Amino acid sequence: MEFSQDDVFIDHESFSEVDLKKRGSYAYAEHKSTEIMLTTYAFGDEEVQCYDATDGGRLPSELRSVLKYLSRNPGKKGNPKLIGANYLMFDRLLLRNCWGYDIDPRDITDTMVCAFRHSLPGSLAIQYRPHALR
Repeated sequence: MEFSQDDVFIDHESFSEVDLKKRGSYAYAEHKSTEIMLTTYAFGDEEVQCYDATDGGRLPSELRSVLKYLSRNPGKKGNPKLIGANYLMFDRLLLRNCWGYDIDPRDITDTMVCAFRHSLPGSLAIQYRPHALR
């Protein structure tokens, strides 16, 4: 079965009783209190959508469909990519531990890694402050 969806630009906002800076990504994502609260996403050039996981509603079917496909077809040639900042070391862990979708790193484009490859800063704070690069 081929999946014909565009790449997905995606970001999660989460909550945990664990202090991320003190304990790190894995301890944060694996803690029982951790939850994804909001997810913003867009397929290709489509409009950005926001899923509020705190209102009790189900994950939108188009997002659920692509996450399920990627978790069942890891690294398959032609797969859509999940594109996000710091996705490999943080958001991917949230998806696995909070929602049960284990996405192969080959199916992720991490913008922080892309920045490092071009000798640019990986920090989101610096990326969005052009004057900081001068």
